[in-house]
Amino acid sequence: MTDLIEQAVALVKAGDSCELRAYADPASPLSWALSQRGLLRAYMRGRAVIPADLRHLSGTPWTIGYGETRGVKEGDVWTLDQAETRLRARVAGYGPSERCRVHKRLSVQRR
Repeated sequence: MTDLIEQAVALVKAGDSCELRAYADPASPLSWALSQRGLLRAYMRGRAVIPADLRHLSGTPWTIGYGETRGVKEGDVWTLDQAETRLRARVAGYGPSERCRVHKRLSVQRR
């Protein structure tokens, strides 16, 4: 089972980046407004703050690490070890039904 978990972790890491600072959902009103002002990348890198006139906008769900949203809030910062530990725990928590849902390789167009 551990080998299967490590294979799944490697697959996630190959297709997803790891963000160590919590960021607003890309489809949220906050991300959209930051993007329109050219501030989104700087904000995600910790080089810009949310302007006061945008503080009322929702950024939920906040995300960190390899796509973790549970319990994440604005301002959270993780270490790489925390992100990898949470990813392994999330993958290990999947039951057999989740692991068996994909029955064939997806083409690039279907990913």
